[in-house]
Amino acid sequence: MNKPEKIWEKNFPQGAKWNEKFNITSLCELMDESAKKFKDKPVFEYRETKITYGDFGNMVQKLAQGLVNHGIKKGDKIALYLPNTIFHPLAFFAVLKAGAIVVHLSPLDAINELRQKLKIVDCRKIISINQEVFCKNTFAFVDDKSIDELILCDDNFWGKSPLNLSNYPGNNAVTMIDEIMAKASDVSLPMVSVDDTALLQFTGGTTGYPKAAILTHSNLSTAVNQSRNFTEPYEVRQGTETAICVLPLFHIYALVGVLLRHVIDGSRILIKERFDMDEIIYDIEHNKASALASVPTMWFALLHHPRAKEIDFSALKFCVSGGAPLPFEVHNNIEKLIGTMLGVGWGMTETCASGTRVPVGQKIRPRIIGIPIPEVDIKILDFDNDYKEVAFGQSGEIAIKGGNVFAGYYNDPSANQEAFKDGYFLTGDIGICDENGVFEIIDRRKNMIISGGFNVYPVNIENAIYQRDGVAECIVIGIPDEYRGQSAKAFVKLKPNAEKFTLDELKEFLGDKLGRHEIPTALEFRDDLPKSAAGKLLARVLIDEENAKNASLTSA
Repeated sequence: MNKPEKIWEKNFPQGAKWNEKFNITSLCELMDESAKKFKDKPVFEYRETKITYGDFGNMVQKLAQGLVNHGIKKGDKIALYLPNTIFHPLAFFAVLKAGAIVVHLSPLDAINELRQKLKIVDCRKIISINQEVFCKNTFAFVDDKSIDELILCDDNFWGKSPLNLSNYPGNNAVTMIDEIMAKASDVSLPMVSVDDTALLQFTGGTTGYPKAAILTHSNLSTAVNQSRNFTEPYEVRQGTETAICVLPLFHIYALVGVLLRHVIDGSRILIKERFDMDEIIYDIEHNKASALASVPTMWFALLHHPRAKEIDFSALKFCVSGGAPLPFEVHNNIEKLIGTMLGVGWGMTETCASGTRVPVGQKIRPRIIGIPIPEVDIKILDFDNDYKEVAFGQSGEIAIKGGNVFAGYYNDPSANQEAFKDGYFLTGDIGICDENGVFEIIDRRKNMIISGGFNVYPVNIENAIYQRDGVAECIVIGIPDEYRGQSAKAFVKLKPNAEKFTLDELKEFLGDKLGRHEIPTALEFRDDLPKSAAGKLLARVLIDEENAKNASLTSA
């Protein structure tokens, strides 16, 4: 089929090129270069602490040397189980400089999920913090020997903690991070190549079972440079911008779109421990924040804030909504409120959160995800016809190729074989491309839920519900949620003579099996659940029913 090559390039911002030759470095070099170039500029503000690029670079070097002297070797895996705190970027860059691989763990996960993920990647060391919720899990890992060592950060280091800190008992498997840093010396750090694995980032892929995406230094460096090359409507002034970091740093969106994206240009990053709309507004008005990457729930909260129309948004220039679709009308209302463009795009964990952006001047419409950014190639393939490329306007599976696309799933050859076709990653998203190279997502091939910007996989919830006595069959789907975008609803068929249970009882049962974002917000019992002729449970039927129900309510 003859289609124009890179037809979308005509819509690129001025100066952007699809075949741009990026300066791809390791993330260690990226940090070192910024530490030198912006030595006296502030890099982080967090609680009562302000730290410059130069001082932070020295801390990273010191911790990296301490880790090497502590016995960390190139290729070792170290999990980061941390909230938003300066300890996260400190540990992230130091682990990489020590030649090791970061494994991100989510504080939203239940303890059994965390155990499973540690086992999948055979990770035996964790860097965490002495906050109660984290200590509860990490000390359980120490006690049951899920890990060999826990490196603990003192939350009070960056200013008095507003949270309750747990006491940590003396244990040979527990080491305080200041003890590691005290071991720093002039030890030589290992050479780190751009092709080395930097990060194992967990995702459900296109199936819902936890997998660790292998992201190299080159993948992550490419993603950052792709974003820089796709010029914003305002000029980025190196060393002068201020970014709000309220998104969780363990998530690929915040890691690439906030931390790495702003460190490379010497921005000041305001790290927030949790989402507080009043704090965000203060940073916009008083700290003159110029960049805010967020998820729909946060933009929704801003739009409905009592002071929304009184806020001075004049400093705010670089705004992005990601992680989940933002309703069309909400997007338009946000742009009117803040007086600047609200960037929209699409990406996945497997693509380092990069993929497409809606270019300046392109009219926003429902389902639009924009055009491929520099060095990214996207095709729409017919998965029912040997993955042949379809014509403009026809639907198929979105397939992506580029330097930002991951190297594969860790130790999962069967999943890797299914995930790629002729060098393109099969995303599981169903989309279309128009004659101008503008893409839309119209459906998901797999029944994935996006709740508050986080991927929620029904199979995980279903497996947990099946552990409850009396459950014969179960289907979980996503339903509209005004605040989160989507949340989970469970449809349950009971075994003969089994008693029904309430939603609250189900939530309590699932409390230690699922993350908070995975817990269903609705429950419905059915005498029978829809099945195919072969006996396969059909989630699609229930999705269509719910969509029809919501459509009738909307039109009523």
